[in-house]
Amino acid sequence: MSRKENLFEDYIKLTERFYVKPCEAAPDRFDLYELKPSESKRHPGGKMDDVAFGLPLDIAAEKVCYMEAGKVASDMKEFLKELRKVNEEIKKNVTDYLS
Repeated sequence: MSRKENLFEDYIKLTERFYVKPCEAAPDRFDLYELKPSESKRHPGGKMDDVAFGLPLDIAAEKVCYMEAGKVASDMKEFLKELRKVNEEIKKNVTDYLS
């Protein structure tokens, strides 16, 4: 297991940039985080910045889809294509986590 995986072992990877973590007080809700690169000694594997708290998993995944697709798309057709691609990536990553 790599150092990065050890640092973020309680997090569930949705995409390369976005992760969720179950809320401690509400196990059916998730906190959404964005992994940002970091060169500091304190965060050698990157830094998790909070994006949203207390979301149902489907809403967290939907939010990530829109954030990822909107970052690269230049028109509606490309946006929808990227949205589908990100959605499939999230499904694969969550399924891999569960197995």
